[in-house]
Amino acid sequence: MNFKATAKELRKTDIDLDDKIVRVSGGGYVGVLSVYHELHCLEALRRSTLRDYYYPNMTSYGRNHEARTIEHLTHCIEYIRRTVMCHADVSVYAASWIADSHEQPNKELVSQGERVCVKWDVIDTWSRSRALKKKVYKVKPGPFEKDLHPSENDV
Repeated sequence: MNFKATAKELRKTDIDLDDKIVRVSGGGYVGVLSVYHELHCLEALRRSTLRDYYYPNMTSYGRNHEARTIEHLTHCIEYIRRTVMCHADVSVYAASWIADSHEQPNKELVSQGERVCVKWDVIDTWSRSRALKKKVYKVKPGPFEKDLHPSENDV
């Protein structure tokens, strides 16, 4: 979920506000909380894994031209890997036999420990209150689009 970020907020994260940072018409910048990027990547992986369910009408042309999809999913796997390693959850689990199971998998991981979680509704409410709604906000032309939009005032 994209939100309208201020210059002050982005500077606190040491982001250099050069011409490459996407601006929103009317002031501000396109910001994204990392957690929403992570959720987006998980959703992309899920949809790719269950492709026939989510894309039942995909043509053979679409199935045969997936280089961009593979590139995106590779990015997502790497991004999630780095995030998991950065925020390593060191909760301890034990392997437990599944009763009367003679087939694989015959074990499951169990833990009785408590986990401390963020208050998701607080994060989500904050993000939604500042969300940039699709097809409502406009992005100012970027440094590589200046020839396409000679006047930024038109945006």
